[in-house]
Parts: sequence; structure tokens; C-alpha cells
Amino acid sequence: MFFAQFFTNESVTSDLQLHQTIVWVLIFLLVPGAFMLILLFPGFQSAVILSRLGRVPPSRVDDLLAWIAFFLTTYSMVAVGLVTVLAWDALTFDRRDAMVLGSLPLRNRTILGAKLAALATFLAAGSLAISMFNAVMFALTTSDQLGAIVFVTHLFAMLVATTGASVFVFAAIVTVRGGVMLLGRQALAAACGPPLQFLFVVSVLCLVVLSPAIWQVPFVTATFTNWMPPAWFAGVFEQLRGSPRAFDPAFPFMTHTWRAITGTSIAVVGAIAVSVAEFHRQMRAALSPPASPGFLGAAQVSRTLARLLVGRHTSARAIADFILMTLARNRALQAPMAMNAAVGAAIVVAGLSRSVRSVESLMRPRTAVLWIPLVMGYWMAVGLRASFFKPSELPASWSFRANSSGHVVERWLAVRAAMIGFLAPRVLIICALLVPLIGWTLAARHALVVVALVILLVDMMALTIHHTPFTRAYEPGHARLRTRWFLYAMGLYLFAYWPARLDLFILPRPNAWLTFLACSVAVIAGLETAGRRGAHDATDQTDDESLDADRTLTLDIAHVRSGST
Repeated sequence: MFFAQFFTNESVTSDLQLHQTIVWVLIFLLVPGAFMLILLFPGFQSAVILSRLGRVPPSRVDDLLAWIAFFLTTYSMVAVGLVTVLAWDALTFDRRDAMVLGSLPLRNRTILGAKLAALATFLAAGSLAISMFNAVMFALTTSDQLGAIVFVTHLFAMLVATTGASVFVFAAIVTVRGGVMLLGRQALAAACGPPLQFLFVVSVLCLVVLSPAIWQVPFVTATFTNWMPPAWFAGVFEQLRGSPRAFDPAFPFMTHTWRAITGTSIAVVGAIAVSVAEFHRQMRAALSPPASPGFLGAAQVSRTLARLLVGRHTSARAIADFILMTLARNRALQAPMAMNAAVGAAIVVAGLSRSVRSVESLMRPRTAVLWIPLVMGYWMAVGLRASFFKPSELPASWSFRANSSGHVVERWLAVRAAMIGFLAPRVLIICALLVPLIGWTLAARHALVVVALVILLVDMMALTIHHTPFTRAYEPGHARLRTRWFLYAMGLYLFAYWPARLDLFILPRPNAWLTFLACSVAVIAGLETAGRRGAHDATDQTDDESLDADRTLTLDIAHVRSGST
């Protein structure tokens, strides 16, 4: 049952749909590694042939092997790290587990052993599926000209290196997750969940951005690279395959190997220790925690702004308050926003790493700087919309139905006001961080442009939400990320990249800047008029009816006779 917790979600009505999604995620994680190895195959084979002919030194082949090993260890750490963060709530023994299992006739060591075994099984299922596939592909690619012994050696060395990298990142995340639970109270641990998920996703994605095996970043030096964990496990690969440079003092592979062994041992021991300590703590204090406002507090600023936006519509004000307070108090709803914001932060880091050569180059307006609040605002809006479809407060739907005025315009106003109230303060804070880089004047002008674009984005997103958030049963697959991911990428390009390019032109020119703001206000007014008109024309259909209106089935049982099959 502990292992099954990794594949269940209270926000999804169909476990089968969730299992299918997990299978698709694993398939998605397997494809890029195989694709990269296929692309590298011709270059590596050419290097092997030229080395045998004496046209290139043998060290060229060794360099390519180390480069590919660095890439695959990075890939394994990122893939397993993302899967682990997605299973955040099931990584430790929590209070509900203690309440359910504590009263059963089970010994503590049985429960604890089951939890540790479930963690190990989850790690093995995720890491071996990725590591074994990549190791086999790597061995086939690199041993074609070198024989069966090299195939076995490369397969074993790469499997150990990539699996070790997966174990390290998994154990590190479990250690931090359990350590936060131990050091703080239940409310503090719950409040730190979304920020830690955000930081871990940013960290594992930055392994890709800063990896010299992926692309060359100007400020990433050899010393910096040697301290990156993927380099440690690339050293393990070099040692196990018997590289002629493994024991050469000129190369740091021996140091990398000891760092990998030491770091992995500390992470594994730490994960086991905090899991055992958290188990005993939760078993001693198996009490239901009181309601807590969580990481976002009481959302006073967002609620005040939302009330100003809805004006005299009391029902819309109540719905907006409900939305923002639910977001503030429910940690499960904050997870999609944290994950999407982490994707935005990783894109920002990638953009800066590719275009910024020095700190001085940041001290002027440029696309990589101006698009930071736009990228973060876009991905936070995507995560906020995704959280609206989670059924965290299903009983509240009856209250809204009973007290509804019969028009959905109030619901549309509330959703729009809540999204603007949530996003606007946060993007303004991000814009304020640009003041040391581009100055007060340009930062203030850019902030107005960003807020206008965020309101424009919210108006378009609000048109796609036809229910009171958090009160409708989840409809599996509504986002269709597997088939429509390119729309999100296109939206980022249209919302962040081109406006940032346009800002480079209009910010130093007040007339052009005022013209852009006037056009943005006109478009926002048009979308608001369309939203109000569409909401007035729509009927207030109940949530169950909205889900099943086009799925009515008729069971023709009139011809069923007694005894028939």
C-alpha cells in the first residue's frame, strides 16, 4: 500500500487514467536519451575508425566517452529528480499513515520496513527503467568497432554510474523532505512544500542548463564543472571501464569517484535516518493538525485587489475570496503553481546563461532580462489555471448552487479577479528585482507593460474556465499535455519573447510606450466585454450537467426477457 501511494492522487477520479499518464511520462523520459545517442553514433564511430588508422590520437575517443557519460549521468539525475518531486507527498511517513496504521496490530518495524521497501522499489522502478535502457543503447553505440568485451564493460560501467546518480538525487530529495518535517511543525512542513518543490525542479533543470555536455555556457569553468554531481558519476564510469586516464593525476577522475561514493553514502544514510526519525515522531503524535493558512498566508493583498476588481458584485466577491483562501490553505493546490513556476525559472536561467557574458552586460535592457517577469507570469498563470481543475472543495459546490443568482457573469468576474489578484502582486515583485539592472524609470514602465499583458492573458484564460474552481470533479486528461504541449511553448513565445523584444523598442520612447499601453487597454476592454456578454448569454449549468451533457447514454432494457443472457 505504501508503494501504491506513489501512483494515487486524490485529485484524480480514475487511477487507471493516472497509471496511463505515468507510463507516458516514463516513455517521454526514455526517448530523448536514445535520440541523443543515435545522433552521436556517427561521430563516435568516425573517431574510433580514425584512431585505429592513426589519424587522430586515442585520447579523442576517451574524450567522447567521458562527454557522453557526463550527458547520460546528467540525464538520469534530471529524470529521476523530476519523478521524485512529483511523488513529493508520498516520500515520507506522514500523520495520516500513523493515524490509520497505528491502531492496527502491526509492529513498528513491520510498518517502517514496508515504507523503506516501498521507497526502494519506487527508486528501482524509476531509475532502472531509464538507466538500463540508456546503458544498453550506449553500449551498443560505443562497442560496435571494439568487440563484445567492450560491450559488457561499457554496459556495466554506465549502468552503475547512471544508477548511482539516480540514487544520489533520490536520496538527497528524501533527506531534505524528511529533514523539513523533523525540524518544523506540521504546519511549517506543509508550508515549505511548494517552495522546496520549486527549488528542486529548478535545481535539476539547471543541471541540464549548466552542463557542458549539453551546451557551452561562458561562465561555467572547469572547476565549476568538477563540482557538479554528474561529473562525479562520470568519473565512476571512467574508473569502471578501465580508462587509461582513470589513475592519471592530470585527470580528476579518482577524486570524482570518491566524491560520488561519499555523497551517495551520506545521502542514503541521511534518507534512512530521517525516514526512521519521522516515522517514530508521527507515531507518537498521530493527531489531526489544525487548519493553517499555509505558505501564502491569508492572501490579504490578493483578496483586497480582487474585491476592488469585482466592485459591487457581492456574489463575485464571495467566490473570489473562496478561490484565494482555498489556494492559500491547500498545499496540494500550490504544487502545480510551484512546478510550473520552476519550469519558468529554468527557462530564465537558460536564457541568461546563453546570452549573458558578464555581470556588466546585465546592466542594460535586453531580451533575456526584460522577459523574466513575463516568463514567470506566464508559467504561474498556467499553473494557477491547472489548480482550478482540482476538486479540493467538492462539498462547497452545493452552497454555490443554492445561492447562485442564475448568471455566470459573477463567476467569470470572480475567476478573473482572483487570477489577477494572485498574479499581479507577484509579477510586480519580480519587476522590482530588475530595478538595480535597468533603473527605476525603465523598470516602472516595464512593470506597467507586464501587468497589462498579465491582465490580457488572464482575460483569455478566464474564458476557458466554465465552473467554480475547486468544486467540480476532475475530468481526466482535460489538459492534454501529451498532444498539446506545443501550444504552451507557442504561448510562451507569443506572451514573453516577442513582448520583450517589443519592449526594447518602446521603453526608451515614451510616445511608443503610451501607444502600446493604450492598445493593450483597448484589447483588455474588448475581451472583458466579450467575457461579460458570453457570461450573460450562458446558462448557469450545474457541474455534473456540464460534464455529462454530451455523454448521455440510453439503456434499452425493454426487450430483456426473463432467462435471456
